[in-house]
Amino acid sequence: MKYRDYIRSKEWQQVKKRYRASNLPQDCHVCGTRPVEMHHKTYKRLGSERLTDLLPLCRTCHQLVHDFCNHPRSAKGMTLWEAARRVRKYWKKHGRLPDLDGRFGLRQ
Repeated sequence: MKYRDYIRSKEWQQVKKRYRASNLPQDCHVCGTRPVEMHHKTYKRLGSERLTDLLPLCRTCHQLVHDFCNHPRSAKGMTLWEAARRVRKYWKKHGRLPDLDGRFGLRQ
């Protein structure tokens, strides 16, 4: 099954429902806000993912993690999970989200 089809499926809706009923974190992993979207740390088990393969992110942080991962100056081969951790580290240190066009430790 392709990613887009899966994200629209009843199976994915059930996975999100199970996550929300779990004791796993429910606030955005980066900034601590709600509501959140479920972000895959990895796509290796797509369709049979573990709840721990998911990471709650608000819409803004979710987009930022993907943008950071795809940015031409970001570290080559960075996983989505690594990008999420790096964005979170920046948030904790600076109290704001990074500007990808500014300084964010990206390689020149």
